[in-house]
Amino acid sequence: MDIENFKNILGPLRVFENEPLSKYTYFKIGGPARIFFEAKNVDDLRLALKTAHEVKIPFVILGGGANVLVSDSGFDGLVIKNRHNRQARQRNQKRSGLVCFRNAYESTGPFYNRSGS
Repeated sequence: MDIENFKNILGPLRVFENEPLSKYTYFKIGGPARIFFEAKNVDDLRLALKTAHEVKIPFVILGGGANVLVSDSGFDGLVIKNRHNRQARQRNQKRSGLVCFRNAYESTGPFYNRSGS
């Protein structure tokens, strides 16, 4: 997979390579994500999921980081950090992350593609 193409689709200043996941977990553990992207709204989430599905890269969506343990070897794929919920709460909206994920899923196909196919 050409990471530069991935950066061009999602935005070169918003896609990071080898980003330490320890910065995003409650226990401050975890190795690097091969590719890291922060979704700030539902459209970002849709685009990231669609792109990962099209280029057949394994991906995972990270929420608040409290209920996850990440290996020191990291994740050899795309980690999408969901920032939409935090912004929605700040605006006192009642829309949950589950609704956001469902909307993104409906527009992109398989929601969680662990195998990359």
